[in-house]
Amino acid sequence: MSAAAFNILSLPIEITTEIFLHALPGERKLTLRHLDAPLVFLSVCKTWNQIAHSTPTLWRFLSLYISPPNFRKAGDATFLAGLERWFLRCEERLGLHFKLSGPVGCVAWVLGSEAFRSHASSISYLRLTPINHASEAATIELPELSNLRAFEWVKPPHNLNGSGRVSLAAGPQYPQLRRAFIHYGTTSELALPWHQLTEVHCRSRAVAEVLQFVRLLPNVVRFENITSRNFRERDTLGAKDEVLHPTVQHLRIEHHYKPSPRKRAALEFVAAPNVKRLRTDVPQSTFTAFLQRSRSPSITHLDVDLSDDNKWDWAVDAFNSQLPALVELRLRYPATCSANSFFRHFSDKTFLPNLRTLVVECIRHTAEEDAPAADLPLEDSAEPCPFSAIILWAGPAVAGRLGSQVGHLGFLQLLERVPEDASLDVGIPDGVKEVYRKLGNLGVRVQIRRTRDVHFEVEY
Repeated sequence: MSAAAFNILSLPIEITTEIFLHALPGERKLTLRHLDAPLVFLSVCKTWNQIAHSTPTLWRFLSLYISPPNFRKAGDATFLAGLERWFLRCEERLGLHFKLSGPVGCVAWVLGSEAFRSHASSISYLRLTPINHASEAATIELPELSNLRAFEWVKPPHNLNGSGRVSLAAGPQYPQLRRAFIHYGTTSELALPWHQLTEVHCRSRAVAEVLQFVRLLPNVVRFENITSRNFRERDTLGAKDEVLHPTVQHLRIEHHYKPSPRKRAALEFVAAPNVKRLRTDVPQSTFTAFLQRSRSPSITHLDVDLSDDNKWDWAVDAFNSQLPALVELRLRYPATCSANSFFRHFSDKTFLPNLRTLVVECIRHTAEEDAPAADLPLEDSAEPCPFSAIILWAGPAVAGRLGSQVGHLGFLQLLERVPEDASLDVGIPDGVKEVYRKLGNLGVRVQIRRTRDVHFEVEY
């Protein structure tokens, strides 16, 4: 094709390259299918073929699911040749992000192939999802990955029970590895250089598994965990299981169950004297005990989930003594009574004097609009606080805080997550519109919005 006949070929190479990058599949789900981008660009014309070959960033991500029909058949050589060509197109300095999933035998076959092993040094991020339908255990072996910086291990939900365990064999070296993401794997299944890791994100099924991870990570700075279930640990965990971790500074410990005396929370057994950022969903009593065990760390950022009747007492004296250095506070899904109590104390002269950012998040499960805040039993209701009430209280509370010269709050964000069929329009009552306008004039950046995005918050 010529540029004279096809105007698109007259575009500058830089513009065509940007078009190619924007045409890549969402979530970086790039595959070896020839009709999908970026491979399809190679077949259009010579010009596009040359541009695609000379743009390494097009080939930086690859996600493969290997199924038995593609496994050890006549076409395997073609498949492996295509895999090798993909590796070659991505420059080693960029680092390839490679995701591989499928039956454990298929995954092991790819990892053991010469096409993979000869280019393993170009991989900087590797995600493995080996599926084992058999009852026998299986082992995955990896070559030496000299430039691997992040590793992700995923155990599919249907492999959690009734299937053979899949382990990562010991042996290879990962000198650059610093980050790990582990979904329902255990420390006994993974032969990793735990002492090298500085950032670990994991999902676990029991508190004991969480504590085992913490014990194996002497140099971790950021540790995030979500515990999905808690199996009969009420009587098996005690003071002997407590872990003191001196290096962790960013800590997230949350649960897919409501922590209680019958279902213990992992934070009950952790002490982190140098933690700066904490995200959790535990009751206030558990939070207070954690601070005492940690010898009152200087937490600067706190993100707390107040759903499931997680009521906190925002009394000024008690709360200020716990968090004197706090600069950012995020309250997620508070009950009406908790939100009411918080905003009543917010303008007190000694309440969190160093706070600069306040974020309050609500969630609504139906498309129906909230009732007007004035019509709700606001004082002592344990129901989720409606967004209309948050809007009604937050502005005057921040204005009162500025008037009391407690400290200058620089950013106020009010968010509500709504269903797909709900309106995103936000109505601000006439009585507080002027309040929010004045806050803006005083230098407070105010953001009030609704979203349908389930990931609008920072997620694991």
